[in-house]
This record gives sequence, C-alpha cells and structure tokens, in this order.
Amino acid sequence: MTGQVEITVNGSPMRLPEGGSVADLLRCLGVETPRVAVERNREILPRSEYAKTLLAEGDVYEVVELVGGG
Repeated sequence: MTGQVEITVNGSPMRLPEGGSVADLLRCLGVETPRVAVERNREILPRSEYAKTLLAEGDVYEVVELVGGG
C-alpha cells in the first residue's frame, strides 16, 4: 500500500500519494496552462523544478493561474 502525504493548497488541506511531484499536483488540480505560479513554503518554485520537486508532509502551496486582460 502506498502512503500519502498531507499538504495545504491555497489554504485547504489535501492528501496525495507519497512520491508525487509538484507537476503531479498541478495535474490533480486540473491546471494545464503554462501561465501558473507555484509557491512552496513561501518560496517561488521555478517551473523547471516542478517535475523534480516531490511533495512532502506539511508542505504549504499557493497555486495561482495568471490571467491576462485589460
């Protein structure tokens, strides 16, 4: 049986499979746009790190989709 980690995403608790990455989190959230900013534990995470950064117990994420307009 695979374990799970509990994280907080945009202020809400969430449980996901252990070993998942930030890229997996975005897929789970349905975020498909490249115009997204991810903050992990109060630090901006570079897009190049999404697939390499594993979710850890207690992590706090803020995920913001950037929208253009006038």
